[in-house]
Amino acid sequence: MTRSIRALSVGVVALVAGAAQAQTTLASFSYDSLSGAYVAGSPTNGVFTANAVDLPLLRTVGDFNRTVASEGNADFPAGFVTDANLADISISLPVAVTGATTASSLGGSITITDIDGDSFTASVDGDWYNLGPGFAFFNGNLTNISFTDVGTQDGLFNGYNGAWQMNLPGNPLEGAIVNLVFGGQWFTQSFNDFAVGVSGQVIPTPGVAALLGLGGLVATRRRR
Repeated sequence: MTRSIRALSVGVVALVAGAAQAQTTLASFSYDSLSGAYVAGSPTNGVFTANAVDLPLLRTVGDFNRTVASEGNADFPAGFVTDANLADISISLPVAVTGATTASSLGGSITITDIDGDSFTASVDGDWYNLGPGFAFFNGNLTNISFTDVGTQDGLFNGYNGAWQMNLPGNPLEGAIVNLVFGGQWFTQSFNDFAVGVSGQVIPTPGVAALLGLGGLVATRRRR
């Protein structure tokens, strides 16, 4: 992720941190330097994807942490996606452009995989904002969240360093993509290999509403 994208990402996270702390955060994730791409199907529709990569100038790094008892951290170092394990992250968001600075995504998905193939999956819906110049921001809700233990059947989400029990309290689980940001053009044409940063939280339903509302406020302030 470029320094300017990282700085913007940190600023957005700082603004939503107060709302997040007021809620019961069950788990949180943060990944930098994903490769973002957009395939335009028409002037107002297309599909945005962001995937872990290990390229000379773009090496994905991240972590996924449990923040309630029993707490735990799972870390994934730069370039982890090409190592001899199953760790990965992929995001797919259909995009409907609604204006020069706004767009929406319905029916998207995110999958985060640990080193032995266990996965976190969720449906994603939300809104895009063109923060300009050269920055796009997404804030959305996570539904249909599930953790699947398909590796060694140990019930753990395993990182290179650290692991945690996937049996988070509460059912069904919900959450939010607090911030997804990339530097580059708006959704006017197809593009590839734009650096993307994303962070999200698994939070009880009232917390999701607060995070989404604050995310929209952040985007409005940036546009002004």
